Amino acid sequence: MPFQEASPRHVGVAKYEQGSLSAIANSIGWVVIVSGALVLLSWFFDIESGKRLLPNFESMKLNTALCFIACGLMLKRKSPFVTASVSAASSWLLACFVLAISGLTLVEYAFGWRLGIDNLVVIDEATLASHLPGRMSVGTALCFIMLGAGWLASLLSWRLSTLATQLLALAVIMISCAALIGYVFGIQHFRLFILSTMALHTSALLVLCGAGMLLVPV
Repeated sequence: MPFQEASPRHVGVAKYEQGSLSAIANSIGWVVIVSGALVLLSWFFDIESGKRLLPNFESMKLNTALCFIACGLMLKRKSPFVTASVSAASSWLLACFVLAISGLTLVEYAFGWRLGIDNLVVIDEATLASHLPGRMSVGTALCFIMLGAGWLASLLSWRLSTLATQLLALAVIMISCAALIGYVFGIQHFRLFILSTMALHTSALLVLCGAGMLLVPV
């Protein structure tokens, strides 16, 4: 079949759809940034209702809130008001920040170390010592690892970068949705180590971050 050039109408529709998806991702970015900032302020001013949605629920840790703010900023990098060069440079730094925090957390779990990053800014006095105060859960750290890796993959121009980004985003959505389903059925602590102690608002925001990554064109 001879090659047929796309008509101007089809090109216009494609650009409109891409712009709509970018706008949705931009809105998700704002939701994630504002939510992370509110939790961050809750830790600074010791507001329990901001750390945890209900008294018996798990709290979102300060490092988790910082990573969410970084992820929200990465979602907004596709905004038409941000130039490509500034966007790419900031995305590299933000992705590396998320990878560093979550990677060091997984190292702490793997080797039983205390690297001092859990209570570096604000000390978590409400969590029992046996539950590792200030430290995000394994599942949360793993999701942030995948989000950071997905954003880095989206910045590369290799052939499978889009597929890698989408697969990582879907994995994040699956893990965080499993935690959300647990809360729906009244299960807050899972026997599976990967899902234990994931806060309700943490899992909800991770779903949004994964969905936003799927919507942003790479």
